[in-house]
Amino acid sequence: MPLSRKDTLAALELVKAAVSSTNDAIQERAHIWFGGDHVFGTNGGLGIKAKFESPFKCGVPGALLMGLLNQASSDTLEFKQDGNGLKFKAGRSSITLNTLPFSQMPWRFPEKPAKKAIASFKVSEDFIKGLKRVSALKVSNPKRMEHHAVCIFKVDEEMDLYVTNSQSMLIMPVSEEISGPAVKLALPRELANQIIAQCKPGQTLNMYADHFRLQASDKVELFSNIFDTTEMLDLPTFASSYSDEKKFPSTDIPKDLMAALERATVLAGSDEPNVFIKMEGKKLKLTGKFKYGEISEEFDLAKAPVAATVRVDARVLLSIKDVKKLSLHPKAMTFFGADDFIYTIASTNDTKVVAREAPAEDTEEDAEEERPARAKTPKDKRKAREEEPEGEREELNDDIPF
Repeated sequence: MPLSRKDTLAALELVKAAVSSTNDAIQERAHIWFGGDHVFGTNGGLGIKAKFESPFKCGVPGALLMGLLNQASSDTLEFKQDGNGLKFKAGRSSITLNTLPFSQMPWRFPEKPAKKAIASFKVSEDFIKGLKRVSALKVSNPKRMEHHAVCIFKVDEEMDLYVTNSQSMLIMPVSEEISGPAVKLALPRELANQIIAQCKPGQTLNMYADHFRLQASDKVELFSNIFDTTEMLDLPTFASSYSDEKKFPSTDIPKDLMAALERATVLAGSDEPNVFIKMEGKKLKLTGKFKYGEISEEFDLAKAPVAATVRVDARVLLSIKDVKKLSLHPKAMTFFGADDFIYTIASTNDTKVVAREAPAEDTEEDAEEERPARAKTPKDKRKAREEEPEGEREELNDDIPF
């Protein structure tokens, strides 16, 4: 049967994000699956189903098939299924691809949910905008469930979106109500990315006991496994500790602060451009010692915030967009956007580092008075718990430094 190369590639692109790489130990997850009137991709967590009519039912290695289609010069392709092979002809070129029977497709999502959704909400333009805002934080070395998800908490008739990598936390409120008994959800980042890329605003996301389901558009349906949120961190409590403007008043970001941060990154070269941010009175002071030199700059503030000093990565600060105000807590620096967006970055204070890198004009005695207490390391916390009498130990989280 002849198929349009353009239409075939367009359909495969819709499911590509759910197709594993060729080094996946389960080969079926690296295949694109043709089911007669739909094409499927699933990597064991994310599933994408797209409308596409084809005369065959089988699984074909995804990367190989898309590579061949991208290289083909003919606009019309000839396909014919023959046993365990799929004959593919484009112009003068003819190739037979090894296939897997459709019965081996690792699709685990039901055709129809057996029970009612335990949570559902509208994927509005505001929700998609919120996802984009918090998804700006990339997690390079995920260790906790929260690192793999956009954590959603119900707040009256609205919701708050949280993303954290245990060093930073992004928060975005969205004016959409969650229906159903669930008050907190962990939306897998893979699914969140596909909602941003493929979902038409106004659709409804449903969460069932064992999967998420979303008719993203007329052509595409998105599925995903769910995370167990029983022990999900109380991120709203973490966030409120560092973004409470009554306790830690915010002030306008100094006009030239970003330019100073850029200078710090240049001086640091390939090293981490960690800088000290100190607020005292109506002054903000930025200092640091780097591979290629030192920086010491002072900025006027519109009002006097809480006096504190933090040590943060200048490159991370430069990546924060669309914010107007900032506040300082002894353990964190928080930025506020006009749309109620919040970005909190934990201080990496360490007494040894501070003593070595503190500006020369500060005496050791002064520095000790001004410095926040060193954040306890996981090793410190484990040791403290071991020394506590049984039954008196406080449950502490070793991964979140806030």
